[in-house]
Amino acid sequence: MVNQEDGLITIQLPKQIQPQIITTIAQLEALVEELKKHTDADFPVAWDTETDSLDPLVANLVGIGCAWGQEPNQVAYIPLKHHQGEQLSLGIIKDLLGEILGNAIYPKVLQNAKFDRRVLAHHGIELGGVVLDTMLASYVLQPEETHNLTDLCRRYNLGLVALSYKDLGLKKTRPLLIYPWKQRGNIAD
Repeated sequence: MVNQEDGLITIQLPKQIQPQIITTIAQLEALVEELKKHTDADFPVAWDTETDSLDPLVANLVGIGCAWGQEPNQVAYIPLKHHQGEQLSLGIIKDLLGEILGNAIYPKVLQNAKFDRRVLAHHGIELGGVVLDTMLASYVLQPEETHNLTDLCRRYNLGLVALSYKDLGLKKTRPLLIYPWKQRGNIAD
């Protein structure tokens, strides 16, 4: 819906997100087919990488998440390097998801895109078509504020509550990859 005062598009976001956990080639192929439908730069797909380090040049790619719509299940998490649970290999991800991630025809929004771009490049995956970095946008608008996703959700009253490690009974001091991917699908950094 378009707000008459400022002309901005207002989107009703879901309160309870239900991520699809992608663990089979068939699920990944279906996800890729869905993501190929999203070529409108006004409605980019949101992406995030999960790693075991804050140094993108040594970090292992633990998982990849994406969100593409307003429905609670239009969110997916692809576990890659967790210590338990069925997972796809990096080679399969490159083969099937690489076309989407690397192609500028598929617009993307990320939080701290520089980090994600470097992590993906370190693993041989190109990232193209980034139309918005929410961290940079936040900094430009309010440089004196914090810029993590949890704070942005609160600041802009998005009605979303990001679960923390503590909320899920997890210890942030332990590497993310040791937790089952079913728990990882709900953590916000």
